[in-house]
Amino acid sequence: MDKRTSRVIGYVDVEKRLGFDGKTYGYIYTLAVHPDAQGRGVDKVLLQHAVSELSKLKVRAVYLEAVPGLEKYYAKQVFRIVRRQRVPIINITNLPTETPLNINYKSMT
Repeated sequence: MDKRTSRVIGYVDVEKRLGFDGKTYGYIYTLAVHPDAQGRGVDKVLLQHAVSELSKLKVRAVYLEAVPGLEKYYAKQVFRIVRRQRVPIINITNLPTETPLNINYKSMT
């Protein structure tokens, strides 16, 4: 938050999850800074705070989902590429209005 204007100038979306291996992992999904506040180090403060808080939760590792093209930025912040994945995206206005599968949950139990 900008102390002068009381406006939110950035945010980071973080989660701790239990992995399939029974260990906890940290995930950073979003790091965003308002264009008017970019170049002032807000991004680094948010990222360091997120990693610090996840570290206090004793996570095994911190994963970050980066927008393609920002790999060099995150590499400067000591993140490295573990894997790349393609995620299909659909516009919310194009979602089907009916469920394509008719599932009878009683027969599954």
